Amino acid sequence: MNGSELRQILTKRKISISELAEKLHMSQPNLSNQFNVQDVKSGVLERICDALDVKMDFFYEGTKYLNDSSSSDNSPGLNHHDEQPTEEMSDNDKDKEISYLRGQIKVLEKINEKLLNMTQTVGQTVGQTVDQSVAYQKKHA
Repeated sequence: MNGSELRQILTKRKISISELAEKLHMSQPNLSNQFNVQDVKSGVLERICDALDVKMDFFYEGTKYLNDSSSSDNSPGLNHHDEQPTEEMSDNDKDKEISYLRGQIKVLEKINEKLLNMTQTVGQTVGQTVDQSVAYQKKHA
């Protein structure tokens, strides 16, 4: 998500930059600078979500919440107790479910991207440590 998209979402939901900056304990110009990027980092989005007390999918319009509070396994997503076969669903309910699932896909893609970045960072760190260890062993062999 780029900074201008983030601004549009916040404006649409009537959240001012100055109000958000206050909740994040940062200056308004500093927060505005966070939005002047092509790709807002997921860590920034997480801090904003924490400050607004919302889930990450707050920023993805296609996401709809289904009542999943009674799900026995407490997993995110559909309430499996109330699922009905697709044939019995109205077109409107099917559209809602499709919209919900598209939003969930977007959220999962962002989570996957973040995990991939974390894995790459850890891999680079481990690789550097191994290289240093090998160099040390060769030097002291």
